[in-house]
Amino acid sequence: MGGGPLPVAQIKIDADQNGITDKPLRNASMNLNIGKKKNGYSADSYWEWSLPEDALPTRSCPSEKEGIFEEKGHLWREEDSVDSSSFDGSKYR
Repeated sequence: MGGGPLPVAQIKIDADQNGITDKPLRNASMNLNIGKKKNGYSADSYWEWSLPEDALPTRSCPSEKEGIFEEKGHLWREEDSVDSSSFDGSKYR
């Protein structure tokens, strides 16, 4: 749905293939504030679901040169830059 609205029939097929039944799918759609819209009014009309506007990403991913764990990445810390052979992991337990 990140690429736009999807027909509910397709969403249900995908959910079924992944072991998700109708009730959990409906509950998830309510919890995620999924937009629901009927497309058309004739016999060939169908329902579409779409993500709310605030669910779409608002910023780009870090570049390859500045990853999240590399220097200046948002998870990098000065104390983590020591030689990895001396790592004991005790501060992460």
